Amino acid sequence: MNDHEKNMKEITKENWRNYCIYSGGTTLQDLVFVDDVGVVRSQCFRKTLPEYRTENPNAELWLYEDAFKEIEKAQEREYKHPPVEITEERFSEMLNVLPPDDWARGGTTESFKMCEKMMGVYTSIFCRIGDRYFEMMDDYKTRHDVIRDMCRETIQKGQVTA
Repeated sequence: MNDHEKNMKEITKENWRNYCIYSGGTTLQDLVFVDDVGVVRSQCFRKTLPEYRTENPNAELWLYEDAFKEIEKAQEREYKHPPVEITEERFSEMLNVLPPDDWARGGTTESFKMCEKMMGVYTSIFCRIGDRYFEMMDDYKTRHDVIRDMCRETIQKGQVTA
């Protein structure tokens, strides 16, 4: 018996809030509940797991905490990207398209983040070092000094073109 089959046997009316339906990837498929007759159903579509699997064969019942950890890993693989050099025009366009988040300036460097997240904690981040401009996708909490150092490392490695 795998962990997901074990989860089906352990879910009750008292603990159902700890479970969800997940089939891999960057998003959760559905939350679950136990209905009045004790059947586990998806909250959005009111389907049982076998019914859900007719459309999504990889669907499994997961502990929410475990599914969330897998989602975070998948989002990092999918969305986190190192700095690439961009044009000054692209940098200016993105600075002016939406209000920037965490706009930091110091000396000959500056960075800002898009106020809209791509997925989860990941957002587009832009950095200027002197007259060179960079774009990357990373955690919205990444500090300016870390962003600047990542871009400098890209310059030193010669990995500057998109």
